[in-house]
Amino acid sequence: MRGLLKAVVTLLVLLAIIAGAAEIVTRFIVGGEIREPLGESWQSEPSTSFGMQPLLPALMNDRIESLSIDSGTIGTGDLRGSALTIELGDIDITDRDNPVAGDVTVIARITAETIFQAIQEKDGGDVSILPGVSITIDGVVPQPAREALVVELMRGTATVDATPRIEDGNVVIDLGNAEILGLPLPEAITDAIKGGASQSVGALPDGLTATSVTVTEEGVDVTLTGSGLALADFQTSP
Repeated sequence: MRGLLKAVVTLLVLLAIIAGAAEIVTRFIVGGEIREPLGESWQSEPSTSFGMQPLLPALMNDRIESLSIDSGTIGTGDLRGSALTIELGDIDITDRDNPVAGDVTVIARITAETIFQAIQEKDGGDVSILPGVSITIDGVVPQPAREALVVELMRGTATVDATPRIEDGNVVIDLGNAEILGLPLPEAITDAIKGGASQSVGALPDGLTATSVTVTEEGVDVTLTGSGLALADFQTSP
């Protein structure tokens, strides 16, 4: 009897080891299938986590309870230099090539340098206001205490506060009053600042709604939520 009990215990231990190994291998393989196309699109090395839920039974049921993706530092597109944390829930994997998440939360950590580059690309970096006098946009400095991004103009001789806020699910920018040589900022400059500061969020998939925005020491953190979003929507260059 003692020998039989020992054999049963040994068998159960072996089965647990095999199941554990199979779970580890499954997470590695499935995680790799997700990370590879995202990494190619983002030009970064994302990480994945499936939480505490065993993944093997989830695969058999064609539904994963949760999946977390961290983009690392994105190397291309409007979000280059920034990072995403994506939390997916209730993921339908019936179509293994195109999983669809029932619930989506994205935190976009957008750096000041990313915002500055976007502003420069809006053709607002060199605008003439008087003969021989042009306005340049030279930098973006986050000021969390003021809940604003301070945009430096004309080599720091003038600044304007760009304050992000949420309006109807979108990030919009309010500009403080600024004058150069007694003249208001040209429309090209204000448009460049407003458009550039919100451009990165606009690069994320359609169907996401911005719910909060916070100025940080590094730039801006934006939280967005959505539902019924395909994972493939994140595979285009952000």
